[in-house]
Amino acid sequence: MTSGNAFSQINLNEMNGINLDYTIKQTEKKIKQNLKLEKTKDGFGGYNLQTSIVYKGVACQLIFGSLEEEDDLKFYNLDRISTHSEKAKTDLGIRIGSTVKEVQNAYKIYENKQYFSIQQGPETLDPEDTTVEYYLIYTSESGHLLRFSFTKNIVSEIEIASVDSL
Repeated sequence: MTSGNAFSQINLNEMNGINLDYTIKQTEKKIKQNLKLEKTKDGFGGYNLQTSIVYKGVACQLIFGSLEEEDDLKFYNLDRISTHSEKAKTDLGIRIGSTVKEVQNAYKIYENKQYFSIQQGPETLDPEDTTVEYYLIYTSESGHLLRFSFTKNIVSEIEIASVDSL
C-alpha cells in the first residue's frame, strides 16, 4: 500500500511504488521522467548505473546492475533503492529518526517466520557496546532485503536491495 505524496511506503519489494528488479524503462515509466544515469564501478569488476531522484516528495538513490551485457541498457535491473529522507517510512511505520528498539519491535513479526531471516550487527565481544550499525530483514522468496543503517542507534538510512546485487 502506498500513501501518496505525503510519505513513502517501503517494504521488502518496493519503495514508493518503485519495484526492485524493474528495468530502466519500467522505472522511467513509473516515475514519468527520464533518468540521468552515472556509470560507477560495482566493486566486483563490473559497473552499475546510478542516479538520485525525488519522487512523490522523497529523495532517493537508485542503483541498477547488470549480470549480462553491461553496454546494453535493456539488461540493467533496479538492484537497490535507498533514502535518507525524513518523509520516507516503511509499511510498519519506521522512518529516519526511529530508534533501534522501535525497529526491533516493529520487525519482530518476521522472527522465526518461514522464508525470512533477521540480522543485526555488528556483533561485539564488549558487553558494554550496545551500538547497532545495521538491522536487516531478508526474504528468500524474492531474494530481497530491507536494511536499516543507524548512527548512534537512530535510523539514518533505509535501503531495499536485491541480494544478487550484494
